[in-house]
Amino acid sequence: MIRKLHFLSLVNLPKKILDSQTIYRAGHEIASHSYSHIVTPNLEPEEFRKDIRKSKDILRNIIGEDIIGYRAPKWSVNEKQFGRYKFSRRRV
Repeated sequence: MIRKLHFLSLVNLPKKILDSQTIYRAGHEIASHSYSHIVTPNLEPEEFRKDIRKSKDILRNIIGEDIIGYRAPKWSVNEKQFGRYKFSRRRV
């Protein structure tokens, strides 16, 4: 059973590695909160996808499991961005 869901930004990567492993080993789910922590309206669609991929790849390498969850910095994905980024249920 997952106890909590933790969204991690990787801005301070060395500290985040230890944090991610500790949180995951305690039974919590790890999700992406971006790599660069730049709000989405400031990114082009392909930059946005690359940022998510980079974050998810790093977190997957740290904990050894696929990362499914994502939350945009400062809740910056809104209905306008849904059309701009062509969100879907597929994995980024």
